[in-house]
Amino acid sequence: MRPTAGGVDYIIIVDFATHNDATHWHKSAERSRLIDAVQPHLEVAEQVTVGAGIDYWFQPEAATTGETPIKPPAWKQWLITTSVIWPLTMVVPWAFGPVFKALPALGVYGLRMASSPHSLSPWSSG
Repeated sequence: MRPTAGGVDYIIIVDFATHNDATHWHKSAERSRLIDAVQPHLEVAEQVTVGAGIDYWFQPEAATTGETPIKPPAWKQWLITTSVIWPLTMVVPWAFGPVFKALPALGVYGLRMASSPHSLSPWSSG
C-alpha cells in the first residue's frame, strides 16, 4: 500500500492459504534473497506482523504519549463486524438477485444461491 500523504512507509500485505504456507515462505531462501536485494534501499529493517482472521481490523494505534494502546471492547468489534458482513451477505445478494437472473453470465454460484428466496429461510430444505 502506498504511504499516506507526506509519509514514506509502504505496507506490503501477503496473503497465504495456511499458516504453514506463510511460515514456509518466511523461512524460504527465495524470500531471503529478495530481502537481501532490497536491504540497501531500506532506511530501517523490515517489520513483519502476522495476523489471522479479522484481528487486523482492530489493531490499536501506537500510543504517542507513552500509554499502552487499548484494543476496542469486544462488543464494538462485534458491532462493526456485523454491520459490514450482514449487509454484504443478506442485502447485496437480495438486491442484485434480479440482475443475476436477467444476466446469468454475471452470477457466480455463491451469489445465485444466496439470492434464492429458499436459501434465506433456515427452515427450507432446498
